[in-house]
Amino acid sequence: MSWGKLDPFAPIRGPVRRPVRRRATAAAAAVAAFGALTSTAAATATTTTAATETSARPALTYNACTRNVQFAAANPVSAILADRYQWATYPATTVGDGTGNIDWTLNPYRRVSWAMWLHSLRWVGSALDAAARGNQEATEHLMAIVRDWAADNPYPWNGTPTAQEATMHRTNVLLCLRTVLANRNDGTLPEDAGWLDALIVTHARSLEAYFSGFGNHGTDESLAMLGVGCLLGHPYYRDLAGRRLLEILDHAIYPDGSVNEQSTGYAAFNYSLWNRARVVVEQCTPESSLARTIEARLSALALFLAHAMTPQGTFHQLGDTEDVRRPALLGTPQEYPATAGASGTPPTQRVAVYRSGYVFGRSGWGGPDRPFPATSAYSIRFGAKQRYHGHSDHMSVTYQARGLPVLIDPGYGEYTQDAWQAFSKGPTAHNQLVVPGMTTARATALTRSRVGAGHPNADYFQLRDAPGTGMARVRDVLVLHDPDLMLVADRASTKRPGTFQQLWHLPPRTTVKTGRYAAVTHTTAASPNDAASTTAAVSTTFLRLPYRTARVLPATPQVLSGRTRPVQGWWWPTIFTRQQAPVVSMAQRGTSVTMLTAVVPAAPGTRVAVAAAPTRNRKTWVYTFTLTPPRAADPGTATAPRVVQVAIAADGSMTRLR
Repeated sequence: MSWGKLDPFAPIRGPVRRPVRRRATAAAAAVAAFGALTSTAAATATTTTAATETSARPALTYNACTRNVQFAAANPVSAILADRYQWATYPATTVGDGTGNIDWTLNPYRRVSWAMWLHSLRWVGSALDAAARGNQEATEHLMAIVRDWAADNPYPWNGTPTAQEATMHRTNVLLCLRTVLANRNDGTLPEDAGWLDALIVTHARSLEAYFSGFGNHGTDESLAMLGVGCLLGHPYYRDLAGRRLLEILDHAIYPDGSVNEQSTGYAAFNYSLWNRARVVVEQCTPESSLARTIEARLSALALFLAHAMTPQGTFHQLGDTEDVRRPALLGTPQEYPATAGASGTPPTQRVAVYRSGYVFGRSGWGGPDRPFPATSAYSIRFGAKQRYHGHSDHMSVTYQARGLPVLIDPGYGEYTQDAWQAFSKGPTAHNQLVVPGMTTARATALTRSRVGAGHPNADYFQLRDAPGTGMARVRDVLVLHDPDLMLVADRASTKRPGTFQQLWHLPPRTTVKTGRYAAVTHTTAASPNDAASTTAAVSTTFLRLPYRTARVLPATPQVLSGRTRPVQGWWWPTIFTRQQAPVVSMAQRGTSVTMLTAVVPAAPGTRVAVAAAPTRNRKTWVYTFTLTPPRAADPGTATAPRVVQVAIAADGSMTRLR
């Protein structure tokens, strides 16, 4: 089986949300190599022809009931029989009269997601399970709810809560219901349920017409369409779905394993989604080569996920990502960081740079002298402009040291278009220099990258972008290990004068003290959930330094926490949980600014001092940092101060000298 040279998006009878841009890629080459799958008649089939094409029985196996019990705990059978629906943290709501007659216009909490999941029908999952076990009351009530939905929501559904994502989820629920009914009737659909097949085919028409594009939504839609083609015996929809999946794959998971979602959390979701796609493709079209192509991309993605993990066993919280521990993908490189180094084999690289806009680096993967949870790690964002599940976080950094977070990303909140979501996705929610009037960078280029910048334990990167008309930004980042230190130099300009803000987001439960010359020290206590931590606390000193000069500008930074007008100083560990978290803001007015900041995480009580001096030719400036540990109670156990030197050249590039 192959998917041939047909346009994978034709025929389309409605608007497409994202235009298709052809590229000379591996997947496109595979499409050309496969040759034609169907006859000329099938290639030119119209939507109407496809919609009326049926088969007496499914051609191949397709399991449609694998993802329908997501809300089973919150929506037991008893609640469904009473027409009560609950989603997420919102209280249960009576949405019908107890007979399956639902008011589909309800949205009591004025949340788009609440209405979408109501229309998805995924909340009836426990009743589907009960029906599969022979519960006749649950079966009849399910049929009543589905018939009521079809009667109250005539096709087309674009622009309503029934459209787009809800259609995809609902298609899978309908396919699962059909499977349950057929299994209870010797493998065939009961005669009085023929209307269900017609409704499923109408859903396939909608999925054909309103394709979401190359993100995970488009993938899920194509899988649902593939299910229609396989379970109902529709070659047209089976083949169209296969061609779409092949095209999506090359955009969704790049050959290097990175993804287009601009979110580490959704990279993990893509792993699960495309692993499911591999299984479905093997079930539905076992003779195609698509499953093998998916498997190769998943292998590369597992390595990406390993690099994206912090020493705390979570992902760098970039884009729409929750701060939760991730299960181990056994047998892949991700197993090692997910198990805190207890099992698996770590990647060979200490630093990884990905085309989708990520730098992931660390001091190492742990060893006898420094267990993996106590290592340091960092991330840097760049790449294409914001889209899908990404945020306006270009040039932003995150940082972990001594087993604890040092610089965090605020995460993401509920999908509600309000000030909270605008903040979590906007520029001020990230560790970057915010140019006055900026919106989001069109694209950010990684212009320099050097692992081992003058020293084995030093990594250097330079990034450039234009976050608005007449604006320019350059960020140079040098990360040192042994001892841990991050040096960040920002240079930016704009046509109109305004206030530039260099922002540093700190973890919750952080105490902050400000001092002269913008020195900031914060101490983060280990939380009860940090069981893998090997230290009790980390103290981080922020120093705003003179940039290639000995002159220091006295300035006391502003500490912001729990602000609402405008929103600032918050962190979302999960989508529905928000906590106050302090932010250090270093501000300067003008049309241009140069800001150099050192971030030095160390043991509590460590004193950090720095001196700046030019070389003889004055083209390079050398910064000498002295880290003096706290005085030991026993003089025999005292540790000598650590001294490191870094150099900044005239072009802004940085190296470690000592």
